[in-house]
Amino acid sequence: LGCTQTIAGTPGLALDTFARALSIDPACAAAWSQRGNALGALGRYEEAFVCHQQAIDVAPDDAFAWLHQGVLQLQLGQPADARASLARAAAHKPDLAAAWMRCGQALAALGRHDLALASFDRAIALNAHYAQAWLGRARAERQLLLR
Repeated sequence: LGCTQTIAGTPGLALDTFARALSIDPACAAAWSQRGNALGALGRYEEAFVCHQQAIDVAPDDAFAWLHQGVLQLQLGQPADARASLARAAAHKPDLAAAWMRCGQALAALGRHDLALASFDRAIALNAHYAQAWLGRARAERQLLLR
């Protein structure tokens, strides 16, 4: 329900839903991570980061916790940190196309278009219909051609 509320544009309601979930199970990494996403949607980035870190603390092998932290780091203009988080997500779940695509975005932001291209290719190999990965790939390829 909380995820739907965030997507529907009511992240404030989602915070209440995740608070209830965490009162039942404070070790639920998904609830911490999604609460962080709702806080991020509200522009409350410091609190969002704390939630994402809490998700990682309770479930350090949870690829989605690392993915969500990496996405937030990208949004905050921290591509090096994002790349590290996203690499952890991909290491824990190598078939997670979103981790590879976001890692490509972080690498592109760091000017490593060659590595970004490989990351986008990995995302596309996992999901041939991943439009964001195709777009990222085209942008990385263009940057390499402009060198």
